[in-house]
Amino acid sequence: MVILDRNTLPNTSTDSVTATITAVGAGGVVVADAPVALSVDTGALLIASAPSTDSSGRVTGQISLGADRSNRIVTLTATSGSISRTASFQVVGANLSASPNPPIIAPGSSGTVEFRLTDASGSGMVGQSISVSGNGIATVTGVTGTDGKYNFSYIAPNILGELRLTAQAAGASVVQPIQVQSTTIDPAVGPINSASVTANPSVVGANTGGSTSSRTEIRALFLGASNAPIPRVRVRFDLNGDANSIGGSFSTTDLVYSNTNGEATAAYIPADRASPTNGVTIRACYDLNDFPAGTCPNQALTTVTVTDQPVSVAIGFNDQIRQSANQLSYIKDFVVSVADSSGRAKPDVVITPSVDLTDFFTGFLTWDGSAWVVGGPVYQCPNEDINRNNVLEAGENYFQRSGQPVVLEPPKSAVTISTTPSNGRTGPDGTMVVSVQYPKNYGYWVQMELTVAASGISGTEARASILRVLDVDATAISRETPPPAFVESPFGTLPQYAAGATVSCSLVP
Repeated sequence: MVILDRNTLPNTSTDSVTATITAVGAGGVVVADAPVALSVDTGALLIASAPSTDSSGRVTGQISLGADRSNRIVTLTATSGSISRTASFQVVGANLSASPNPPIIAPGSSGTVEFRLTDASGSGMVGQSISVSGNGIATVTGVTGTDGKYNFSYIAPNILGELRLTAQAAGASVVQPIQVQSTTIDPAVGPINSASVTANPSVVGANTGGSTSSRTEIRALFLGASNAPIPRVRVRFDLNGDANSIGGSFSTTDLVYSNTNGEATAAYIPADRASPTNGVTIRACYDLNDFPAGTCPNQALTTVTVTDQPVSVAIGFNDQIRQSANQLSYIKDFVVSVADSSGRAKPDVVITPSVDLTDFFTGFLTWDGSAWVVGGPVYQCPNEDINRNNVLEAGENYFQRSGQPVVLEPPKSAVTISTTPSNGRTGPDGTMVVSVQYPKNYGYWVQMELTVAASGISGTEARASILRVLDVDATAISRETPPPAFVESPFGTLPQYAAGATVSCSLVP
């Protein structure tokens, strides 16, 4: 039997996955001193505790990522004599984004797309192989450069329609649609019911020495009736007057047109000045028709913090979990530590925590005589809200339980966060406590990613993330009655898919 202590590992992690291998003989009796050979694939590293099982019939192994930070599945193989068992976990975090210039192009014209490969913390992944292909475009391969960027140049086909460029790197992929049509572009068809703009990341370092490597990706999204995306919306990005005189530039000053997904994108590239917290306002001016520079028919806003002090941010935790005062929720505390480049604690730094619910699980637990254990297959399902805008859009509702309303799973409200001190700043020792609270029945069945960003600072470690399945109380697991609230997944015991679903859940080994 092979058990892993986690199913995923972020590609920024210096941590490891612990594997416990138990040798069991006839009648379920554990076997001591049994030789066990352990191996891992896909470039991972393994350190085994011993070449054979101990008196309890167990041997453990610590599996780390190695030099490969790509998204992939790492499989551990344990072999003893003629018996072999495997278990796998996923390396996650590599993300590929695209910024086309222009997003709408005339046949036979030259265009470029800037692809950027980032890890789980949002830092660029340098020196990674990347390939770009498309209909009517020859496949091109290259290597990501400064800040994980790769600039792809192409000549648009002479056929009108949609050019779909697909880029792949480090196990991540992105599809960037580009409209090939005449220079006369039809107006967008409204009305626009929802217009929003986001920055990823929201905390970004200043650029010094003429560098342009520090940047944040800006994304405007336009939705119409029934949350249908609206293409061809005209957008111009600016700094909304730059009230704090922080400066910076955008990857394009021309009109940007929303694509078939209703998205218009650009990159904000800071100058060499730091800003107050949320001190840079990004404005997306938009309309259904072309409009001249310097005008703003309609607008959507978001804020960014530009930082300048090189520091490090880390997240830690202990083995404790507590209950809310009404005994209905679990609370897990995480400590955030901030230090300067010499390792000294940094007090009074503004910390912005956020939580993303990356996956949920179906399944149930059963009592084995001493503890509640998995009683059947467990399936891991990705968050239905693909773009995390809390809007149910076409293609997102792939998971649909019979008799239940059509909602996005898991609900964003399943997990809430708070900080101590409550002012959101590190204390004299450079630390802050982030408390994650969730109803007991969601414990064990939801995976979250906690991210903290330190404002007023920069450097590649100004953000930190941790990926973790929601903890449950050990005493509840080892007590037969009453059954714990999490004995069955709130999402059901088996996946149920909506008609026409293109996304599926994966069986957990």
